[in-house]
Amino acid sequence: MDTSNALSFPDRLIQHVSPELILFVGQVAVVLLAILGLAAGLIAIFSSLGVKARPSARLEAKSINDEWSERKRSLESFFLSKKEWKARLKADDDAEKKRVDTGTSKKRLWVLDFKGDVEASHVDSLRNEVTAILDLVTSQRSTITDEVLLRLESPGGTVTGYGLASSQLARLRKAGIKLTVAIDEVAASGGYMMAVVGNRIIANPFAVIGSIGVIGSVPNLNRLLKRFDVDYLEVTAGEHKRPVSMFGALTPEGVQKFADQIQETHVLFRNHVKQFRPALDLDKVATGEIWHGADGLPLGLVDELATSDEYIDRARHEEDRDVIHLTWRPARSWRDRLEESVSMMISNVVEKTVSRSLERTLQRLSR
Repeated sequence: MDTSNALSFPDRLIQHVSPELILFVGQVAVVLLAILGLAAGLIAIFSSLGVKARPSARLEAKSINDEWSERKRSLESFFLSKKEWKARLKADDDAEKKRVDTGTSKKRLWVLDFKGDVEASHVDSLRNEVTAILDLVTSQRSTITDEVLLRLESPGGTVTGYGLASSQLARLRKAGIKLTVAIDEVAASGGYMMAVVGNRIIANPFAVIGSIGVIGSVPNLNRLLKRFDVDYLEVTAGEHKRPVSMFGALTPEGVQKFADQIQETHVLFRNHVKQFRPALDLDKVATGEIWHGADGLPLGLVDELATSDEYIDRARHEEDRDVIHLTWRPARSWRDRLEESVSMMISNVVEKTVSRSLERTLQRLSR
């Protein structure tokens, strides 16, 4: 008699997981060894060739107007005759020449990107990009018409990292430069902490926003150490120095102090949001919940439902602005770049292998 269907789902999962897990580990091990071997070979080759270890940092400015116009031209070239195409190019060249000769200066929209991780490690690039804009605007104070569009993507992270990133954006507002923040996918927790600094927030209707809350967690292995008769010595000076630690014993007083510290940080977060968006009902929105852009609009969490592409297109056509994408490229050695590439490759391999292994396991369970 077949009793497999009588088993509970967890039991059936355990029944089929072992061979899939072995196959998964084998596949990953082979691929990772191949990638690591390739990386080691490249390191040896680059070292023998004497490749420069530390290229200098640089700031890159790229015209989005030119990029988008070129894309439009490429499409138009399929539908225009040679005569029409030449006339089209000549008209564009004449218009640009006229603008240069007359010294006409357009309003500028600076586009910055911030893709946040847990540590907000992109903050150094943001600092340099903001500094460059402020230096330029300061030297042209009489003709200041600049605006900054920050394309922000971040699920949040450390208070210190995102607090610093928010302070970098606040420098723009203090200088009188309008800051618009565009959320195409997600700006939650620390990401939303950055977003509220903007004079205006736009969001895709399905973007994830909010999460005005704080999380603090510490794994505690004290009982495990006691089980194996392992002593752990931790000496602190100060009544509330590290109230909760990974290996020390948990006490009611220590846990309460840790909770108080988390609450104090939440108050700081609330005050930060209130400073830049005073109309928000914090008792309603500062609960740690998340919303989608469409739901956040009536709550006042965002000001407009739109994508960053829509905003840029509006700036180019309706406002006739020069749209410039600014990127700070930090100094990175070839070894750093290679390690990043290898890390991304390994991450992709593991993700795909886990997905396929889980899919096969679930297929077997459904039979």
